[in-house]
Amino acid sequence: MHRRIKCPVRQILLSIVYGLGVAGILASGDGDSGSGSRYCDLVVRGIAPTTDGSNDVWIGVLASTSNGAVDRISRLASTGAEQFGVDIATDNTDNAVRAIAIAVEGSAVDELYVGGDFSEGILRLNDDGSLDAGFAVGTGFNGRVTSIVPAADGSGDIYVGGNFTTYQGNAVGALVRLDDDAMLDAGFGGNGAIITNVESVAMEGGGTGNVYSGGTTFPAIERWNSSGTEDVTPDFVTPGGIFPVFSIFP
Repeated sequence: MHRRIKCPVRQILLSIVYGLGVAGILASGDGDSGSGSRYCDLVVRGIAPTTDGSNDVWIGVLASTSNGAVDRISRLASTGAEQFGVDIATDNTDNAVRAIAIAVEGSAVDELYVGGDFSEGILRLNDDGSLDAGFAVGTGFNGRVTSIVPAADGSGDIYVGGNFTTYQGNAVGALVRLDDDAMLDAGFGGNGAIITNVESVAMEGGGTGNVYSGGTTFPAIERWNSSGTEDVTPDFVTPGGIFPVFSIFP
């Protein structure tokens, strides 16, 4: 979602529009008092409904203003009012936020994972927007995180895909599984799935434990079993004509 709007000065106004599966965003940028309106470009990089019964929603946005780019994570009430927000990057690094996901199980339920083009590549926020120091990633990933998906087995683990080759200084594939304390799960391929340039990740339905990855290198879509090995069973054949794959939905 990308739109140009006229921005009031010194305020951020965000509203979410619910209905028919459509989410609309309005935002304003920065400016100097008395200097009049500014124009800004707004890119919404992720939307994640909360699971605590509040009907709030988390969003990740990039607002480009006359003073530079601001990447922000905001929690909005169902009325559209911003409950609080966290600036992830303010150094003109466009599109720093690439993925957000709610922790649905394990010890970090209702907390928010954020991935993207910033130092360490991934972090976790408490439900009040503060940084969760218990998710200690250390040096983290050496490249962009593009997709985060909670595992569907009750463990609280997450699958992380992106354009990276190391995690905490160790060589990894571009699809890894992390425990809810940020440790690499060696049970998933040792150091992750043997793949590069992952753009999207999705869990297969039906409780199989399989996970799909889509990306920009051939084969553009693959399925992996719970041990991190490629699923080459006859009922799933990689469609070589699909390239690249930026989104997967089970």
